Amino acid sequence: LPLSNKGTYISDIKFFNQNKGIAVTSLGYLLSTNNGGATWNETNIFGSVVTSENYDKFPKIKFINNNLGFINFRNQKLAKTIDGGLTWTITDIQGISSGWMGDICALSENEIYVGGEAGILKSTTGGTSNTIVINALNQNTYCINAKVKMPYAITGIFNTTNVFNVELSDANGNFGTPVFVQSFTNAGAAILDITLPQNTVAGTGYKLRIVGSNPNIVSNVSNPFAITASQQATISIAPIPQTICPNQTVTFTATPTNGGTAPAYTWKKNGVVAGTNSATYNATGLNSGDVVWAEMVSTQACASAVPIISAPITANVTQIDSPFIQAIDNILAASTDAGVQWIRNGQPIVGATSQFFEATQTGFYQFRVTVGSCTVLSDVYQITSLGTETNEFSNQTLKVFPNPFNDMLTIEVNDVNLQSYQIIDLQGRVIVSDNLSGNSHQIKLHSLPQAVYILEIITDKGKQKVKIVKK
Repeated sequence: LPLSNKGTYISDIKFFNQNKGIAVTSLGYLLSTNNGGATWNETNIFGSVVTSENYDKFPKIKFINNNLGFINFRNQKLAKTIDGGLTWTITDIQGISSGWMGDICALSENEIYVGGEAGILKSTTGGTSNTIVINALNQNTYCINAKVKMPYAITGIFNTTNVFNVELSDANGNFGTPVFVQSFTNAGAAILDITLPQNTVAGTGYKLRIVGSNPNIVSNVSNPFAITASQQATISIAPIPQTICPNQTVTFTATPTNGGTAPAYTWKKNGVVAGTNSATYNATGLNSGDVVWAEMVSTQACASAVPIISAPITANVTQIDSPFIQAIDNILAASTDAGVQWIRNGQPIVGATSQFFEATQTGFYQFRVTVGSCTVLSDVYQITSLGTETNEFSNQTLKVFPNPFNDMLTIEVNDVNLQSYQIIDLQGRVIVSDNLSGNSHQIKLHSLPQAVYILEIITDKGKQKVKIVKK
């Protein structure tokens, strides 16, 4: 074999068939034959200038098939052929600082291992040169704690213990004190989802890079991008009414801070959704103790999707029982004795502010009750006729006391004799009746319910009706 100055030893040899074969010398020269070894051609495929040799650093040959093969040389270079050895591509092997590399194992065109005293190196890119490239990011601005889609391409041979670390620069793009973001181990080309650190301050000149650990290779830096911090969103609602009247509609209005151009609102009453998609809420039928608040999702850049909740408002509704009218003939009685104002045909009656009112005109009557700043109207009661009944003796002849009364009612008359009495409720029903005699009588009415009644007294000279109130 023509080994003059090409190495003393044949390091490895492979024949593809009876005629075609290749061999590699200890100094990295390739020998090839097409006639079964009768003659050989030599090629310095590694560009070797090495003159010394050591048997424990000899090159090795590994073919996957008749076309695809590899040769490693002195821990430094890797030769690859895809045409059965006619042409070769040489790649520098990075990651070995010392020791020898004694063998090669190729499992596929891309997955290659070289190993020896220095450890094991792995390539998933067919032994091409080690490169880490970050391609352009698809955004120029990101939110704190947002995900960045970082496209990258990693080629070459890396140690099986290698880790790729993603690092973030400071806001000026400097990596003097880089911030670790996350790590991964897979080479090749992909898009990595990176979550920016939550405590990152806002800035406009941030960059990313990837650093391989074994071998130590640093990628290019990404294009600069801004990190934006969202301003804190808040929401308040008004008014905060001191008092709410019964059946009053209260319009609550939400005022957002940093809510964005179109914040989303949800109104709740006692924890139940009462309104959406509006900055106002018309609350009707509120009761004392009802709690109203608003929730908002801001649409400003980098805002949280978690709703912001306003301070709640607890309703304080003035308690006024629904007023109603009781009547006998033209005598009207309000259901309450406080804050009464009688009204006829929509107009207040001057001076008619007591619980009872004797109508002297036909018309539509009602009364309003005022408690604090709240006013409530009763239903309307219509008087169509005043009747023709009159009292048959003067008020000077008759005394009924006390009125209002609790349990005992006294009747006294002058110049007439009592014969009987009856007590009539405002529905016209006779509740109590009895015979009388003389000119004075006490009636025990402790079991009579509290209400307004008509006491009709009959004497030997006529009868008279008196309004009485049981307290």
